[in-house]
Amino acid sequence: MAKIYKQQGNYADTISCYNEVLHFYPLVVDDLVHRGNTYKEIGRVNEAIKDYSHAIIICPQMDEAYANMASFYEDSGHVEAAIKSYRKALAIHPDFPRATCNLLHTLQCVSYMGLLSTTGARYTQYLVTNEFVSSTWFSHLNSEKLVHLPHCYFVNDYKQKNLDVLDPNC
Repeated sequence: MAKIYKQQGNYADTISCYNEVLHFYPLVVDDLVHRGNTYKEIGRVNEAIKDYSHAIIICPQMDEAYANMASFYEDSGHVEAAIKSYRKALAIHPDFPRATCNLLHTLQCVSYMGLLSTTGARYTQYLVTNEFVSSTWFSHLNSEKLVHLPHCYFVNDYKQKNLDVLDPNC
C-alpha cells in the first residue's frame, strides 16, 4: 500500500504505512530503507539518514542502504563520505550498477575539481581560474560560474616533482 501512496505523491500516508509495518516488524530493513527514501524525497534528511543507519545496524550487508546514504552525502557535498559509502556498497555487492556509476561520477568530481573544463557537481558554484585555463569563449560549458583572476596560478610545481624525466634546459 505504501508504494501506491508514494506513486500518488501522498508521502504522509506512505510514511504512515511504513511506520505501522515497522511498529509490528521493526527488523524489516527493506521497509526502513524505503521509508528513508521517502523521507529523503520530501527533504527530511535527518530521518532518512537515521533509517539508513538503522538498516545497516540490523543488516550490515544492506548494500542499498549504503548506496542511498552515499547519494545523500554526494548531494550535500560530503564527497569523501559518499565515496566511502559507495565503496562499502560495492564491497557487499560488486555487481551493483547504480553504486558503480555513482562512485565513478563522484570520483570524477574529485579528480577534476578546478581542472579541465568543469566538474558538473551541483555543490561547486564557482571556479577560481584565469582566462588561459578557462576561457570565457567556453564558459557556457561550465556548470560553475567562473571567477577570473589575473595571474591566477596552479600551486603545484610539476617540474620539481618530475625532475628525473624533464629536460634540464626547460
